[in-house]
Amino acid sequence: MAEPSESVPLHLRDLDAIEMAAALAPFGVTLDVSRRVFAAVHRDGVSSMVEAQPRVRGLSAATARAIDRQAIWPTIEIVDKRQSADGFVKYLFRLPGGAEIEAVRIPLPDPDVARAMRAKRAENENSLGLVALPTAKYTVCLSSQAGCALACDFCETGRLGGIRNLDTWEIVAQLRHIAADAELPIRGAVFMGMGEPLLNYANVTRAGRIFSNPAGPAIAAKAISISTAGVVPLIHRYIREPAISFGVLARRAEQFRTRGLDAHRKTMAVARVDSRDSRLRRLQSTTRDHRVRDDRGRQRVP
Repeated sequence: MAEPSESVPLHLRDLDAIEMAAALAPFGVTLDVSRRVFAAVHRDGVSSMVEAQPRVRGLSAATARAIDRQAIWPTIEIVDKRQSADGFVKYLFRLPGGAEIEAVRIPLPDPDVARAMRAKRAENENSLGLVALPTAKYTVCLSSQAGCALACDFCETGRLGGIRNLDTWEIVAQLRHIAADAELPIRGAVFMGMGEPLLNYANVTRAGRIFSNPAGPAIAAKAISISTAGVVPLIHRYIREPAISFGVLARRAEQFRTRGLDAHRKTMAVARVDSRDSRLRRLQSTTRDHRVRDDRGRQRVP
């Protein structure tokens, strides 16, 4: 089989499982082997196929070298890391080209311990006061854009303006760096960092597919959420795509003022279209009956 042209870079970190299988097929890589390569790239974080080859059963050294001749392996850089007393950790990343983005590692308690604490409080056992529960896992808050063009008044990122969308690999790299720095597993992801995720729809949903793949980071799809200011055509697109099973969070109206109002009015409009769709009904429940106050404190109905 002829080797693919080396003039076209092969960016494995930017591909989901189906795309990776298609990209590796010209090298004679079978579907089973491509799944193992996917795991090496997105779970183990290898930086070359020669590095991955000993752990990828069925991948010959010659094929690994052939892939590496075409592959590229860009990365992002951790510029700063700050940890608060409550266990939250904020990361500042620098992208190729110099733009900077942020991500946050969020500590979560063991669900059983949290339920036991709630049960005690329900029994009026409040003598302990506020108790910090031990961390059992993490979720991560990820950026989808450098800057943001929406300029919602409540959001500091909007002051930067729209710089650019992140590539899929730049989104995935945030998770990879944070997971490598964490002593406990990452069990959730929310696109609530810099940028409006739905304006980077293809790359965000591809990153979600990578995160939720059992051969990759293996984050349950139900634990992945996309937080949006309300980009109606793309909310409709999400509803029409049954292969995507992540959550969509429409930000509450109380957060929106002046420039943010228009986007929220459109989000409310989603609740008035086909309510027969069960996914739409779930979205509707997050948006109905909200009120907005303008700059003078007067209540307005979007």
